[in-house]
Amino acid sequence: MFPGGTGSVCASSEPRPIATLWVRDGGPAERFDVEPGPPVFCSGWRFFPLSGWAARDRYAAFWVYGRAVELDVAARVPISGRISVDGKIELIDRIAEPRTLRFELGRVGWHLVAVESSALVEEFGKPVGIALRAVRARG
Repeated sequence: MFPGGTGSVCASSEPRPIATLWVRDGGPAERFDVEPGPPVFCSGWRFFPLSGWAARDRYAAFWVYGRAVELDVAARVPISGRISVDGKIELIDRIAEPRTLRFELGRVGWHLVAVESSALVEEFGKPVGIALRAVRARG
């Protein structure tokens, strides 16, 4: 789901246009704006009420609006991971104990944040990767 609309544009972290909006007369719109809002999680996530969002696939993405984001990340066991913003790799590290990561996103607007886990482990009978305990967008 794209913020404010429908469709499946969450799977790509390539630096290219993320969606095309077709106008009534049959051609693509030159530009369109989507209102600011809370993060929009794509289909690669599983929500656990007590612990937040956990990647249910090795690749999971979400959209965030702002110019900076803070992520509280954790994993049940140490998992190597990679986090990218708008297709640009920002972090490659081992995630285990809870910690806060901060990323500058650039201009104010919607940004695609992708989380890649090297492995999945079982939590409550479901496979999960890196977990997001909180996502805080800034300005």
